[in-house]
Amino acid sequence: MSGTRKFWTLPEPSARQGFSSLKLKEGPIPKPEPYEVLIKVHAASLNYRDLIIAKNQYPLDLKQAELIPTSDGAGEVVA
Repeated sequence: MSGTRKFWTLPEPSARQGFSSLKLKEGPIPKPEPYEVLIKVHAASLNYRDLIIAKNQYPLDLKQAELIPTSDGAGEVVA
């Protein structure tokens, strides 16, 4: 699958200040690794877990410097 996608990201943990920190980006559609799937998202929601991650208050260490928040979503597997 080729083309581009739009996605919302949160910056590295030290720059997170809530949902206002979300940035809309555009980039290539990634090719999944053998242990991954590519999902075409039809619906997504942000919930409390996403909020505390966005506020940098999540109690567990998040290794990713930049991440795409979506604790809940629905779509179809395309690859």
